Amino acid sequence: MTLPGMPVLFAGDEFGLVGADGEASRTPMPWGTETDPAVAARLGLYRELIALRRQHPALATGGLRWVHVDENTVVFVRESADESVLVLVTTTDADLTLPSAAVLGADRAIALVGDATLAAASDGAVLIAAEGPAFAAWVLPGVSAPTGDSEAPAS
Repeated sequence: MTLPGMPVLFAGDEFGLVGADGEASRTPMPWGTETDPAVAARLGLYRELIALRRQHPALATGGLRWVHVDENTVVFVRESADESVLVLVTTTDADLTLPSAAVLGADRAIALVGDATLAAASDGAVLIAAEGPAFAAWVLPGVSAPTGDSEAPAS
């Protein structure tokens, strides 16, 4: 729900269904289990993520800039003129220090979802920490796009 493109739920993802390869993966949808605590929690998570995308247009139409990628963690920003959204996804604990230029406006970040910490250090570095697995997002100020109105250099 935070990456570019059309979000897709496939073959019972919203119910937490899993299956093996081939025909064994074609398990029937367990209709009527929506009130089961595990299913209700997963459905609630999808509702929350869909609402997040609807409330923050940068998640649907903003540009994408990768900030950090390693074997366990990705951090990216979806940017627009009105706002930006910083997203952390990690399969393990995360303890990152990013250069100040990587996350503009981190000192004005507002947490949207998730249990992770984002802080701007006194030297401007951006600190992100989370106990994984974790997903978190923060809203940041928007960014200015070049206007394209600059004159061509003189020959």
